[in-house]
Amino acid sequence: MTYAEQIARICTRAVRYGAAAVAAACITINDAPGREPPVDPQVIERYRAALQTLHDQDYPKAERLFADLIKVHPQYSGPRAHLGLVYLRTGRLPQAIDTLTAAIDINPRPVYLNQLGIAYRQLGKFDQARAAYDKALQIDQNHAPVVLNLGILYDLYFGEANQALAYYRRYQLLQKVPDPEVALWIADLERRVTGRAQ
Repeated sequence: MTYAEQIARICTRAVRYGAAAVAAACITINDAPGREPPVDPQVIERYRAALQTLHDQDYPKAERLFADLIKVHPQYSGPRAHLGLVYLRTGRLPQAIDTLTAAIDINPRPVYLNQLGIAYRQLGKFDQARAAYDKALQIDQNHAPVVLNLGILYDLYFGEANQALAYYRRYQLLQKVPDPEVALWIADLERRVTGRAQ
């Protein structure tokens, strides 16, 4: 089994068992998509252990394990992005932004930019959040979590119902099965927009 297959198995398990923290940023240790530099099997095991602690929400241990990996392998974006996720989950937003930005400098993946946008949004920096989401969509226009987060941003923070509706509808089109909660948001926004027009 290749390294990529091993990490994909971890990510699949995280999604299947509802490990939102891991599934939200299922990230490989590699520095660029499609490139697999030789990685020591012990490093893979350390990375897997760190992912498991994140899955278990043992944030102090996860922070320590990802920080250790970064010291030994600073060329990889995955440990930085996951450390940024630890900071995000524990409310240390400035550290999350710095660490996610460092991961993006190595490898600008939409999943990293989505987490960066969330950190900015939670910090009340809505224009920076929008910029992070927009950059993610320039890389992958169909990255559903980013599309949804843009809808939320326009709906709740910018008060731009038409823009929010467009993103919510687009998000639904990207789903195999429409999300019933988002369907309710769409219906509510449509009522509000219709009410304003009358």
